[in-house]
This record gives sequence, structure tokens and C-alpha cells, in this order.
Amino acid sequence: MLEKDTNEKPSLWMCYGGGGGLGGYGGYDNYVRRVRFFDFDMGPGRVKTYKRLEWGQTEDKIDDMMIVDGGAVKDSSEAY
Repeated sequence: MLEKDTNEKPSLWMCYGGGGGLGGYGGYDNYVRRVRFFDFDMGPGRVKTYKRLEWGQTEDKIDDMMIVDGGAVKDSSEAY
């Protein structure tokens, strides 16, 4: 199935969530936990994604990118 779509959808989005858990790698070396959000705007067919921190600069959007615009998936090089 993936082979069939290779020419139509050449890039794959792997959005790292950011580490929202309390254990493992998220609990060491003053790591500030973060979580990824997705905003869906159905009118123009747009999907934006970003991360927010648990504390500190909690209003800032980290790794802010648009992954779908006008109903078309954006190539990963065009996202920022």
C-alpha cells in the first residue's frame, strides 16, 4: 500500500511529541517536559503543529510548522 502512494506523497511527517511523561528521559538533567499540539482549520484545509512547555515560557510555540495548506500536504522542507 505504501509503494502505491510513493509518487503522490513522497514525504512522510514524523512529528515528535516532545516527551510529556514523568519517567525515563523526561526526568533527567532539568529536561522541561513538552507536548505537541495540532490545530485543524477545516475552512482553508490547514493543519499546523507546535509544542508547548510545561513550565517556563509556556505561551511560546516551539517547532511551529504548517504541515497541510489548502488541503495539500506540504513537503517537509517547506514547513517552517
